[in-house]
Amino acid sequence: MNQFDFYDDELKKKEEEEARLRNAQQPPYGAGGGYYASGQAPDGNGAPYYPNGGDGNMNNGFGGGYYAAPPVPPQSSKSKKALWITLGCILLVVIFFVGYVVGHDVVRSDISILQTVLDTVEESSLYYDSSNWESVKRQMIVNGGTAMLQTIDGYGFLLSPAEYYTLLNPTATDEASYGMSYVKIDVGLYVHYVEYGSGAYLSGLQSGDLIIAATPLNGKKYDMRTSTDAEISQAFSGGWNTSVTLDVIRNLYTVSLGDTVSVTQITMKKVEYGGQFVEYYFGRGNTNLPNEMVEALGLDALDTATTGYIRINSFENASYYDGSRYVETDAASEFGAAMGKFRTAYGGQGKLVLDLVGNPGGNVEYAEDIAGYLCYDKQNFSNNSNLLVTTLKSRTGTLATYSTPSLYANYFDVNAEEPQIVVLTDGMSASASELLLGAMLDYGTAVHVGTTTYGKGIAQTIMPLEYYETLRFGDGSTMRYPYGIYFTAAMFYTPKNVNKHGAGFTPSEENRISDVADMVERAAELLE
Repeated sequence: MNQFDFYDDELKKKEEEEARLRNAQQPPYGAGGGYYASGQAPDGNGAPYYPNGGDGNMNNGFGGGYYAAPPVPPQSSKSKKALWITLGCILLVVIFFVGYVVGHDVVRSDISILQTVLDTVEESSLYYDSSNWESVKRQMIVNGGTAMLQTIDGYGFLLSPAEYYTLLNPTATDEASYGMSYVKIDVGLYVHYVEYGSGAYLSGLQSGDLIIAATPLNGKKYDMRTSTDAEISQAFSGGWNTSVTLDVIRNLYTVSLGDTVSVTQITMKKVEYGGQFVEYYFGRGNTNLPNEMVEALGLDALDTATTGYIRINSFENASYYDGSRYVETDAASEFGAAMGKFRTAYGGQGKLVLDLVGNPGGNVEYAEDIAGYLCYDKQNFSNNSNLLVTTLKSRTGTLATYSTPSLYANYFDVNAEEPQIVVLTDGMSASASELLLGAMLDYGTAVHVGTTTYGKGIAQTIMPLEYYETLRFGDGSTMRYPYGIYFTAAMFYTPKNVNKHGAGFTPSEENRISDVADMVERAAELLE
């Protein structure tokens, strides 16, 4: 039985006769009717319509087609079959949703559609190859799961067992890398993470970008939508200082219907990571910033006799090779080391400019640890032994609370009437950056300067699924390992129960400034 077998028998007979008569007058598919490489309807002569030339590919710069809608086969305007198919599809949707409400009690369940897709490809697709079908099928499942999750909010994806294992068991290596991780989906490479200090980071590549093409120095352009795993590996191969130019679509999931999607070109180089999640400036002789950065940020505007500057680039961790050994580092430990220098410089009575401009967030636990240095409850001193930083709430209630001892009194004047910290942000300050900022504002230890933050008040988690495959390692050993699902699980709330998802934190009018050097100058004024 196919999906249209609910038709009335007499109606089916009538349609079959109409189809027979039409086929006697028209050539069959493949003999003039045409399959549509461009996704366009045929012209009046029955030939495919190619608006950018006669080669069947719309001109997007690398040989593939962009589709506003799936290709539609030619149909006779006199036939009622299209109408009945449309009505049939609507009826199927209605049956599906009614069945869902009453307990999925339908003949064809929602999940069986995916199996039908796999079966159809195996039985009828031009590209089916029995020699590699199992690996192709697994990749289709991963791509399909990722597409389902991306439909919700653009943050989720399904991980293959190999990807899940790599994510949970990172290996420090001195192998040249661009410093990014991505998930292969049907429209390109979805950038999941960009490592601070890496070539990808320095190029301006961002988490959430979609890479649709890559051109290494040899000049061959690889279409990331159609490239094999081996071709993708080749596109990003090479030693230190190797470069590649990417075609990137940004903010894909915020594009509205009818908007023009722009493609940006980014060139990135493989550079060795310097190991700095945290940068500081407590005067010209007490900094890990190069002089050109000090000047670009306008840090000479600060009175470094009383005020220091710390920048957190992300709330992440990393392993890198320093030439002789592997080193583990993370944002929280680097921030703690910088605060040790801050205390030495200012004797526990300092003022601080905290720069979160462009910080995309990261690990909530690192933000929690850092908040201990920057937050203090003046209203209820007893809370400072275990200070609430944030609460994660799922759709069923509180999922987790994050608290930390306050260390604020060791570094700042707790008796000062005005806030001793100014936080700088822009529109890319997101997630854990906003979590930290929200806690500081709630406790009144900071003033906000800059522009409205990104507005990501949700948190993702990763969980194993009860579906396993055998992984084979280079030493010949094997391991059964599950698929993993990465998805949005909670919203995070400030200590005063505020969530800013979709809105972000906005400074007061007099403190809304877009240029970073001007932000620093305004911070200096506020901390005088």
